[in-house]
Amino acid sequence: MDGAEEPAWLVRREIALIKASAGVDEASVQFVAGDGAGIAFSIATERSVHPVQADIRPVEPILFSYENVDDIGLGPPAVIVSTRPDFPRDLGHLNPVRPELPASLCLAAAGLRGIYDRFGIEGVLERLRNFLRDAKIGALMQDGWEPVPFGIRSTIRPGMLDAQFFQELAAHQPGGGVAFGVAGIKKNFAGLKPQAVPVAQLGKALAEAKLKDEPKREVPWIFVWPDAATSIAEPVFGDWMTYGEIAAGLETLGLRQRYEAAIGDALVRGVNFNNVDLDSRRAVVAVIGVWRPQPLRASIFGLSSDDTARRLELRAYLVVGTATEEPLQAFHPATVLVGHCLPDPDLFRFTSGVSGSQEHTLIGAGALGSAIAEDLLRSGATKLVVIDKELLDPHNLARHSGRKTDIFAAKAEAIVTLGEDLAMGHGATVEPRQTDITRMRAEDIVALANMSPVIDATANESVRRYLARAQQTADLSILRTEIFDRGRLGVIFQSHRSGADLIDLYCCLLLAATTEEPVRDWLLRNESDPAVLDHLQLGFGCASLTTKLPGYVVRQHASAFLPSILADRSSDGIGLNPLDESFHPMGWRWIDVPPFKTFTPKSGSDWRVRVHPDVFDAMMRQRSAALPAETGGYLYGGWDAGARVASAVFASGLPPGTTATPTSLALGPAGATDDERRLERATRGRLTLLGSWHSHTGNCATLSATDLKTLVSHAAVDQLRFVPTVGIVVADGAEQVFLEI
Repeated sequence: MDGAEEPAWLVRREIALIKASAGVDEASVQFVAGDGAGIAFSIATERSVHPVQADIRPVEPILFSYENVDDIGLGPPAVIVSTRPDFPRDLGHLNPVRPELPASLCLAAAGLRGIYDRFGIEGVLERLRNFLRDAKIGALMQDGWEPVPFGIRSTIRPGMLDAQFFQELAAHQPGGGVAFGVAGIKKNFAGLKPQAVPVAQLGKALAEAKLKDEPKREVPWIFVWPDAATSIAEPVFGDWMTYGEIAAGLETLGLRQRYEAAIGDALVRGVNFNNVDLDSRRAVVAVIGVWRPQPLRASIFGLSSDDTARRLELRAYLVVGTATEEPLQAFHPATVLVGHCLPDPDLFRFTSGVSGSQEHTLIGAGALGSAIAEDLLRSGATKLVVIDKELLDPHNLARHSGRKTDIFAAKAEAIVTLGEDLAMGHGATVEPRQTDITRMRAEDIVALANMSPVIDATANESVRRYLARAQQTADLSILRTEIFDRGRLGVIFQSHRSGADLIDLYCCLLLAATTEEPVRDWLLRNESDPAVLDHLQLGFGCASLTTKLPGYVVRQHASAFLPSILADRSSDGIGLNPLDESFHPMGWRWIDVPPFKTFTPKSGSDWRVRVHPDVFDAMMRQRSAALPAETGGYLYGGWDAGARVASAVFASGLPPGTTATPTSLALGPAGATDDERRLERATRGRLTLLGSWHSHTGNCATLSATDLKTLVSHAAVDQLRFVPTVGIVVADGAEQVFLEI
């Protein structure tokens, strides 16, 4: 650097950080200018109690090389090399380079960008120290064999390559072999069909693969692999850019003669290597397999689960010639195909990290339902039964996951299209049912649900009622999703047969208005603006009952619901996803709901009374506090004639004007206590007065003659309005529930 212009501030800062890092010889750090730029230094390697397995010396000379001097201090080195000429070349995690170039170290399979962005140059140096330590003791491959990285000079093209297929194909012929198949070549990717074809039938297979009325885009893939008895530890795959370089590599593997004989065999049989997407030039996909001393890392997705087959490492090249020359001339350029996996549910689950249910039944494929369906499919659902009776109208596309080709088709069919668009090969099974769920038999719904919950995204009261009634006789778990308050409040109800049903949970949601401001705000706004649906005029003579709401709001709620849908949660509860006025999220909230107690109080009636356990707790506390006198109050909740259920979620205290003795009780009027007034204000009267409760001082909870007379007189008034009347008596260790219809 003597006499040279001083490096920029960022370069000097990076040099200072390298000098200060553990093991770096501060005096050795130098800025290297010229073709590109770099920072050279020497670093001490760790001493180890383990035997030395490779020629990694106590101090190693390293060069951090950058494409441009302006990159220093803003990102990781483009290349990290050892400047020692005799640095070992048979290590794992070396980048392929030409023999005359320095050994290039691969410190991270996914590159150093993410490491640098989080930890800076010190993160890179930490990786370097670990690399040299593991290389010294032979531990670079301790988690399984690491595939050779792509070469620095390599031209890369995306490809669809089923590695498991090729590994298991070779494992069935461990003595080595050759196989043929069909590859589709397009301008931006290559797809290898995972099916071996006898060479005698290869020409026919290529012709049949051609799509009707489309130009020919298929060329052969030819796969060769050696005898599995001899494994190779060297990186082998070089920075190959022409078939000549590939051929030299095949020669070292003993595969060149086999490969070129396979090409000759195909040519003799008249196989067409020309491809229209490559301007009718002749092309072939060369797939090469190499047996490694140990299986490739099990954490790599898409490989065979069989350890023997997973010892085969693969590399594929697209070799393109001219329209007239024979394939595989030495100067023909070769492009590395990145072996991407086919999109399918397994890949989606691996990428998403999802381990929950794989099969789902979805009722309702509207805006919210289709968003949930898309998230489930992208999370790796293997089967989705979709039930919806409606068609997809043009305006639905503002929020629905469908496409224009789905317009006027069944909404459930649009989910089928979505599933087909997402996957190639083995996609999820989507079963559409264009029917009204309330017309289906409960046992059919249970059969569809299998072991996973039913997801109800209809926001339809008749469906809520139908499913609640189905739960009376069927072991049915339900997740009901709804959006209230013009998009400001998303709610998911999680219900099991043995716990709280959907009617119970809705009553609990209303009760939550006493503690949850978003629920209270919804009920308040709903009272002042009861018309929650707009009458949208669409086109000539078409009106739709819907809500003006952007699709991203619906998707916010769908995303908030997915953790509950995919989780293995056995308890019942209510999830709240409130948004502010501008639809910004305000934070997820979960309300646990304990199992309700169920009573069938009237002989021959199919009505049930469901009581929240907190109601009994409140009544028993008040009974104990009032002894030796009786006490009582009023019951609030909801009821549904279609589901034949009354659900009690709140018990008031003793009202003013009550006369209570150890043997009698005459309650004052309902609605006069402070807690009743708070409940009325918070819920805007949405929880109904169901009846009354009272205590007995002894251990008998049977209605006395006076109690029965009182219950009947209250019922007579309620029956004029066709309202059920609930009565509860609590005693010492006893309780009874009564119902008059």
